[in-house]
Amino acid sequence: MTITRLSPLGAPLALLLLAGCSSLLGPRRPPDLPEQAVCRQEARRSEEVRNVQRRWAPGANDLMIQNEMYLAEDRAFRNCLRERHLPGANGVELPQR
Repeated sequence: MTITRLSPLGAPLALLLLAGCSSLLGPRRPPDLPEQAVCRQEARRSEEVRNVQRRWAPGANDLMIQNEMYLAEDRAFRNCLRERHLPGANGVELPQR
């Protein structure tokens, strides 16, 4: 096994390249407030999410079920925030009904 060394500029250039690639994934969501984290946990265990999970069949409809689970979890999360009168994710207040 041969170990190659980077030139003095190689390491900084490699780090810049990696940083540029990570920005392609989109902005990261800021961490949840403690109250929001509780709502997110409740959303993951919600009845709607469990109903979607029951319909999952390996290999048959993975992308469709993943999308439905994401939407169900997001709805449950937002409903929990609204019920507790908490600000939405990213600090945006949810519309009141």
